[in-house]
Amino acid sequence: MMKTLTHPTDVPTTDMRRYVDGWKTAGVVLETEKLARLRAMSDDEARAIMHVLLAMPLPKNMPPRACGLVEQQKWFQKLRPAS
Repeated sequence: MMKTLTHPTDVPTTDMRRYVDGWKTAGVVLETEKLARLRAMSDDEARAIMHVLLAMPLPKNMPPRACGLVEQQKWFQKLRPAS
């Protein structure tokens, strides 16, 4: 029977390293697959996908689209950890 983990630090370091290494390998394979699919895509397929993406509704809590440098700095200020 497998032990139920309650916190990420409960995972042995060797298991974490093996997991990370596995995803490093998988990431290369997945990126190669993604690029191959994108290269093989026709213009019509790309347009159809973009139509679906651009037709998606935006979340209601998004900031106004006219955000400039001042607004960006306000966001950074809010995200800055308290010191």
